[in-house]
Amino acid sequence: MGVRVSTMNQLVSLLLGLAAVACFSAGQAEPVSVATNQVVAVVNSDVITMTEVLRAMPPGSRPAEASDVEWLKFRFSLFKDRLEALVDQKLLSQEARLAKIELDDKQLSEVVDRRWQGSFETRERFLDYLKKLNMSEREFREQVRQELLAREIVKQRIQFDRTISPTELLAYYDEHIDDFCRGEKRRLRLIQIPVKLPSGEDGAQFSASLVKDLRANPGAFVEAARKHSVGPGASEGGDMGWIERDKGLRKDLRDVAFALEKSKVSDVVSTPQGFLILKVEEIQKGQVQTFEQAQADIRQRIQSQRYLEDRKKLLDGLRERGYVATFLPSPDYLQ
Repeated sequence: MGVRVSTMNQLVSLLLGLAAVACFSAGQAEPVSVATNQVVAVVNSDVITMTEVLRAMPPGSRPAEASDVEWLKFRFSLFKDRLEALVDQKLLSQEARLAKIELDDKQLSEVVDRRWQGSFETRERFLDYLKKLNMSEREFREQVRQELLAREIVKQRIQFDRTISPTELLAYYDEHIDDFCRGEKRRLRLIQIPVKLPSGEDGAQFSASLVKDLRANPGAFVEAARKHSVGPGASEGGDMGWIERDKGLRKDLRDVAFALEKSKVSDVVSTPQGFLILKVEEIQKGQVQTFEQAQADIRQRIQSQRYLEDRKKLLDGLRERGYVATFLPSPDYLQ
């Protein structure tokens, strides 16, 4: 194995050198051009370039609230995930070729057409998209071919066992009972009062007075929201819709909402944006799916879990018998 590693290391060095020379000889002397064409993985006798990985990543549109460091960490993590996926696909497609699996050109063409027709209204728009990726139709077709070869070898090497005993189903249900619980929901209304009212009145004092009035007359909440609230749903009487216990609002507001009884009005909740008043309109109690109701879902989960485990074993074996080396780029190239 030591001789093979040494030979492969020489091959890697040669490939990296050739990639750089090719970029400069084509007149693309800019550093980014070299980076995007550099080899980032060697999988046996094949290579994966940075361009291939970047094509598999979603567009880099950074959220306004994300810092430079946070965004680079996210993009770098995404790059590594996509690179690993491409390495797996390369290993599987290589194994498919060794197994002499062949794809019918007509079938491949049909799959290629379905791919672009499912995402683009016209062929022209599809071609424009490829142009933006600096990708030819031939390259796109070959990409689809590799995916189909990888999928086919998995089908042949993994026996999809559908036999799951009732004991296994019940054991899974008992161990994952929380997955089959539908949490309690509450339909809420909200009034948001600004820190200072347009009249100049203090928002805290006005909110405290409003809570006192609404507790005496809860039915006036809708009209009060329409008249005074500057929050979401004000024109609909502050209607927030159904909120689940574990999501839909930030935790401090959920804690307030789920501590209230039906038709009750909360204390004033102070926030930097103003003062909030909540009211619970309706309560939908949590429910637990019975074992009988959950059986089909459990069966699918166990089958999916087995498939993923078997696929990992197949890939682990291919990695152990072959040669895989990855070369991660500088995060700066992923902005």
